[in-house]
Amino acid sequence: MALTAAPIGNFDFGVRLDGVSSTRLQDPAVRQRLRDALAESGLVILTNVEPSDAMQLRVGEVFGRLKDYAPGESGAQAVAKLVTNPEDCTIVEIAGERLAGWMPWHFDQPYNAEPSTARVLRCGRRVTAGGLTGFLDGAQLYQRIDPALRARIEGCHVTYALNMAYADLRFGVPAGFRVVRQAKSADTPTPGEPVRTATQPAVRISPTGRKVLHVSPWMATGIAGGDDSLLEEVAQEIGRLSEQMAYFHDWQPSDILVWDNLRMLHSASGFEPAETRVMFRTTVQTNELPAPVVP
Repeated sequence: MALTAAPIGNFDFGVRLDGVSSTRLQDPAVRQRLRDALAESGLVILTNVEPSDAMQLRVGEVFGRLKDYAPGESGAQAVAKLVTNPEDCTIVEIAGERLAGWMPWHFDQPYNAEPSTARVLRCGRRVTAGGLTGFLDGAQLYQRIDPALRARIEGCHVTYALNMAYADLRFGVPAGFRVVRQAKSADTPTPGEPVRTATQPAVRISPTGRKVLHVSPWMATGIAGGDDSLLEEVAQEIGRLSEQMAYFHDWQPSDILVWDNLRMLHSASGFEPAETRVMFRTTVQTNELPAPVVP
């Protein structure tokens, strides 16, 4: 079967690629085509691929050096198994609906001085309804945000801290939001211990030369040396624009998604707390390319 590309509905970002296989990933031309697709579109959806750790690693290594996770999280050290189950999950309530697995708009690792360049994700166990992963293109956000607000945020830097406690979510909080239960396994600050923090530019320049609004409402603690009310305005604008501009992916077992973490924001829609969901995550830590993996 030939490698085919198609747009994601009516969205101006993202591309859906079909026909990628382990064998094809050994072809330098195919690997370069995937890298070009990510650089241009920000989000690559691979369909009808082998749903395995080995395939996920081969896809990830197309885009750069992978981060190793702690032994025991998954069979492959660079693949983290993420389980959301009724016994230990964060449950939130939004407008009267209780949800597990919900996440606000963010980019990954904002609390690191150098966030990861890309993420690779696949679904190991679906839920009956919901469980969608949302994506927003920061390049389009930069163009669509209110011009006066854009002028005020450009040149600012945002400070972030590693804190997954939704009760501490300060910016862009949805209407009717409350935390019903915080997961015991969530990464939250320990009293008396230092918290990992970093400051990131609110606007980045992508490798293709586009300006990108790159503000994560989640884990943001404020604007460095500035007015935090501006950050709240931007976070609320991101939420408003997401209603018009966001793509939400409904997972299939044979999907693998790759996105540019320095361009895209993502979120999770959540699902019924009585269900269990399993995801597999790989982090492309840098875009330095390793040698191809031999199958």
